[in-house]
Amino acid sequence: MSEDDVKPIYRYGVALLIIHPSMDSDEISHTLGQIGIDPYMMHTAGKVTRTPKGTEIGIATNTRWNAVYEFHDDERRFFEVVTQMVDKLHTHFKDFFRQIVLDGGRVELVVNLPGKHHNGSSMAPETLGKMADMLVTLGVEVFPKSNRFDD
Repeated sequence: MSEDDVKPIYRYGVALLIIHPSMDSDEISHTLGQIGIDPYMMHTAGKVTRTPKGTEIGIATNTRWNAVYEFHDDERRFFEVVTQMVDKLHTHFKDFFRQIVLDGGRVELVVNLPGKHHNGSSMAPETLGKMADMLVTLGVEVFPKSNRFDD
């Protein structure tokens, strides 16, 4: 089998990011934890902020909470994964996310792509509509020359 015959493995990540001027990050964790969404990193406005490794970096000016998921797939389908996440989030947290945004916060789904392989996907209008209904923003980040998703 030649190198051209080997099917590539596509690596990507999806992060749920919540930023709020004052909400307690434990409230976000409790709410999203009801369906098994746990934080990768979180801090609450006005409290000491630490890196994921525990290094203190100062007092938080706002609340930040995120969950991060990494995928290795043999198909270019990252927006299918996002669609599954949006369906779940829309079913359980539409009003919660809308309130965060109406309070001056932001809710964002971010697709993270390594930059060394061609990768692409499309999102259906229905998914975009559900995101708009929740006031959730879509972000895409490309990490050129990244080995972040390598085994």
